[in-house]
Amino acid sequence: MKIIKKKFDLIKNLPLPSLKFDFRYHTFSFFILMIFLSSGVILQYALIPEVELLNVVYVTVGALAAGVIIMVLPWWSLIIMLLAGAWIDMFAFLNTEYYPLLSMI
Repeated sequence: MKIIKKKFDLIKNLPLPSLKFDFRYHTFSFFILMIFLSSGVILQYALIPEVELLNVVYVTVGALAAGVIIMVLPWWSLIIMLLAGAWIDMFAFLNTEYYPLLSMI
């Protein structure tokens, strides 16, 4: 017979809060993104060499920044939002001579 009764149970190992990810985006995936970006830049300058370099740099830096964001938070909904925002931005601010580069993104 127990004379002293426990007042409350000890805390067991509580589960740590974690985010559920849809897929993995690692270094190899980033390398594939770089291959597509470089092929888009090469195709852009092969078809229309007189485009402005600064606009091409903006597009590639934006795609790389989106890749870093996806590496941190790999969710399909985030990819759809980033792609829609990138396409709207590029079609609104760039003209039709940038379509070879836009097709690679």
